[in-house]
Amino acid sequence: TVLRDGFVVAEGSRALSGHPGETHALELPLAITGHDEWLLNVRVETAAASTWAPAGHEVASDQFVLQNYAAQAPSPARPKGQLQLSESADAWEPRNGQRSATIGKHDGLLQEDRNGKRSLLATPLTPNFWRAPTDNDRVYAVHLDGAAPWQTAYDDRDRMELVVVEDTGDRVILENSFHLPHRDVEGRLTYTMSGDGSLDISMWLDLQQLPSDSELARIGLQGQVDPAFSNLRWYGRGPFENNSDRKSAANVGVYEFSLQDYYVNYIKPQESSNRTDVRWFELMDANRVGLRVQAGNTFEFSVWPHTQTEIASRRHPHRLARSRGNVVNIDLVQRGVGGDTGWGSSSMAHPPYRIGADTYEYRFTLSPL
Repeated sequence: TVLRDGFVVAEGSRALSGHPGETHALELPLAITGHDEWLLNVRVETAAASTWAPAGHEVASDQFVLQNYAAQAPSPARPKGQLQLSESADAWEPRNGQRSATIGKHDGLLQEDRNGKRSLLATPLTPNFWRAPTDNDRVYAVHLDGAAPWQTAYDDRDRMELVVVEDTGDRVILENSFHLPHRDVEGRLTYTMSGDGSLDISMWLDLQQLPSDSELARIGLQGQVDPAFSNLRWYGRGPFENNSDRKSAANVGVYEFSLQDYYVNYIKPQESSNRTDVRWFELMDANRVGLRVQAGNTFEFSVWPHTQTEIASRRHPHRLARSRGNVVNIDLVQRGVGGDTGWGSSSMAHPPYRIGADTYEYRFTLSPL
């Protein structure tokens, strides 16, 4: 199967037989053009039934990159218009036609993103460095000194300054510079609204004072959206849940699910439903109205019908209360799930799948659908 930017463009099959150690060359009649991402999915199946497997049983599979992903800017939401920036006692509001954003002066967060009369956000988009502990986390990671304060790290900031960096007829830039006293973290959130109505958000963090790579669970932003946005489509790894250290079997492609079918409801509530190597994702209502998130580089995302605090505090899934909106995580990175053993430090993800002392930055675009 050949995919172009996640969509199937060609399929075929070939009967092969061979002995161990033999190789076969297959010629694919493909003309790879443009800057799109081209992928090849290969499955090896049994041709006939045997005592150990039926015909069509998958013996092996893999995905090959024929041409790498090159990020492209999302299509403009509307023709270019005149940007306006208004100020109130509590917020700044850049506006372009029907698209407007509200950035709070007291918290420096995107509090509202409106397209006409429809609000795309139900709660502010807030930096998030924590996760509802997994079974492996509960064994070791959550007990480490310095792990717990990350749950409320942004709420516990001791400095925040929101300034207007640029205000021209075709672009408005606001920048929130903040400091997190836990681990002496300097950070910036930058909001850019352009004349085409797009809203870019970037986050930069200096985490060079982290004492180890074991205490931080994620780097991302979290907020809630209209609960009617319960249909998901994404271009990334899937269709099933995957994580940085559990993703080889999840092929890159375009997938679409309802939230009910997407969400992984573990028998013991915990972090779940993550998808990695994501190029873009969309959240839509029944009329396919909603929002799209697209980044210049691959990222991770997840959506839940419950808050992170609710998931972390319950022992059984039937006790989980439905959140006011659907919770959306837009993450640069999340620590792997680990699990070599179920005890001690060996329950942690391997070092390549942890978050170490460094500077981090990512950027994405929010667009209405």
